[in-house]
Amino acid sequence: RRRELNGRDRADLAAALQTAGMKLVAACANFLAVDVGDGRAFARALEADGVIVRPLEPFGAPQSIRVTVGTPDENAVFAAALQRALQPR
Repeated sequence: RRRELNGRDRADLAAALQTAGMKLVAACANFLAVDVGDGRAFARALEADGVIVRPLEPFGAPQSIRVTVGTPDENAVFAAALQRALQPR
């Protein structure tokens, strides 16, 4: 049951990222890797909005972040923070 829910929620999260114009690099288990340009800066912007993601610079992908699949409510919070982070400053 958990794998089924995770797969569904991962697909929903991937759709939200792609709708926002993000390039999905990988989707596996309970996370997604996404190209965002500057992973560290983007992670900081999301963190300032209360959402924690992992920049993938230490893993050789400085342009990417790792997003963990959460519950539908948590994923909605992430999607809203993503939209705010993408707004011009």
